[in-house]
Amino acid sequence: MDNQIGFIVKVFIVSAGVSVFIKYGWTMLPPAATSENALIGISLPPLMIALALWWRFNSVNNEE
Repeated sequence: MDNQIGFIVKVFIVSAGVSVFIKYGWTMLPPAATSENALIGISLPPLMIALALWWRFNSVNNEE
């Protein structure tokens, strides 16, 4: 149970940090409105999730 609560707290902290960065830090580096930047912005989150799931899948399979 403590492990699940710790995981939820970690996700919350990372999410809050990303939100603060987007709100305050991103204004210092405004991206140009190009189709390449839009493609990167749309494609990057699913690719990061796919990479994280692939890494998790491999780590679980290697433990067995």
